[in-house]
Amino acid sequence: MHPYAKSQLYKSYVRPVLLYGIENHALTKTFTNEIKRFEGNMVKRMMSIPTRCRTTNFYIRLIENKYTRDLMIELSKLPLNHDFL
Repeated sequence: MHPYAKSQLYKSYVRPVLLYGIENHALTKTFTNEIKRFEGNMVKRMMSIPTRCRTTNFYIRLIENKYTRDLMIELSKLPLNHDFL
């Protein structure tokens, strides 16, 4: 499946289920970290990335590479005509 379609499915189906009823819980730091960890692992599984792959400071590590930085800058200029949300 195309990564774009995966991201749309994630935003439409997975995230609402994950966050449903969260306003009834005490949002402690531990609980918030568990949600972030679960969400990160779900995204990694959808993109076929190993769940042990480190994502701390992910964007900072990407921008440090000249080619990736240039690619991210060019991609940010593209319009999202087919975005469902």
